[in-house]
Amino acid sequence: YTKKDCCLCEEAKAVIRSVGKPFQVVIREVDIESDPRLLTAYKEDIPVVFIAGKKRFKHRVDEARLAKLLAALDA
Repeated sequence: YTKKDCCLCEEAKAVIRSVGKPFQVVIREVDIESDPRLLTAYKEDIPVVFIAGKKRFKHRVDEARLAKLLAALDA
């Protein structure tokens, strides 16, 4: 979950692109400003990253943890 002009969101996407490249990760962005319920739920917590339907990160994406999670899915 993301929104425009969010520097933490841009950082998170960069980490996901970098770490996820060998795993052919596809980023699906959901703009929280597109839905009032999402804005209320996530306005102070973005970015929020879900992997395989589970919430895995908020605010920052840890590269090492992301790599482990992706490797486990790829196994």
